[in-house]
Formats: sequence, C-alpha cells, structure tokens
Amino acid sequence: MMACDWRERVLLAARWLGAEARGVELLAEHVTCMAHWLAPAGITLVQGDAAQADLCTGPRRGGECAPADASACPLRVS
Repeated sequence: MMACDWRERVLLAARWLGAEARGVELLAEHVTCMAHWLAPAGITLVQGDAAQADLCTGPRRGGECAPADASACPLRVS
C-alpha cells in the first residue's frame, strides 16, 4: 500500500467530521493506487483537474450548485 499523504488525510478528516468527501487527483497513477483504499470510508477519488472539476453533490438552480438546505451550511454568510 502506498503511504497516505496529506491529500488522503484531508479526505479522511472530512469523512470523520461527517462531510461527503470527493477527491480530484491530477495523477492517474495515484487514483489507481489509492481509490480502492479510500472507498470503504465512503471517499470517492477521481482523476482530473481540480480547477475544472464539478464538485456539486446536490441539486442545481440556474446552473449553480444549490444545497437542499442552504440554511444548514456552517459556511453560510448572512
């Protein structure tokens, strides 16, 4: 098994805190090596460019990602 680096640690921490965790990795070899180790924790790791990745997991409104209950978002600015 390849050593877990900072990228996987962030994903594991997100899952531990109850968040959905989806990683986007530029290197296909890294995805091939690590994805099956992260899957049992409910973490998805895909190959791609994070700057271009669609990370929306909820519904969309007007083409924008819109969580089902935006008032529950802890990062919401009122």
